[in-house]
Amino acid sequence: MSGLLAALSLSWMAATAVVPIDAPIEADPHLQYWTETALRHPSELLRKNAARTLGGLGNREAVPALIGALKDSLFSVRLEAAKALGKLGDERAFGPLADVVSNDTDRAVRRAAEESISLIQANVEFQKQKAEKQQSSQAKKP
Repeated sequence: MSGLLAALSLSWMAATAVVPIDAPIEADPHLQYWTETALRHPSELLRKNAARTLGGLGNREAVPALIGALKDSLFSVRLEAAKALGKLGDERAFGPLADVVSNDTDRAVRRAAEESISLIQANVEFQKQKAEKQQSSQAKKP
């Protein structure tokens, strides 16, 4: 029971910490903890919550760990990892999510992967339009 309390305590600290978005994993002990937990913790509940937390943190440094979590043996972890990747909107997740859509045994996980691919595509398009708009406004400046 004390292990669960310690994990919940770390969960609270990570949730309330203020760190820069996209800080390297090495610079953020909370991000480091959650990536390790998502991939290696023996508890399904903690791996699942770690994947969810990584999506909520908004740090794209978590993408490799979430891609790894897509291969978890338990569908609930894969489901949360697929959802989290959609929230992060990083193009590196396209291929792994497409593999999940084609090969995962769980329908809910496949659907979450499809939705995440759509979110990432929308984010990529938004970023492209934003960059074009910035270039256009800079070209107009004397």
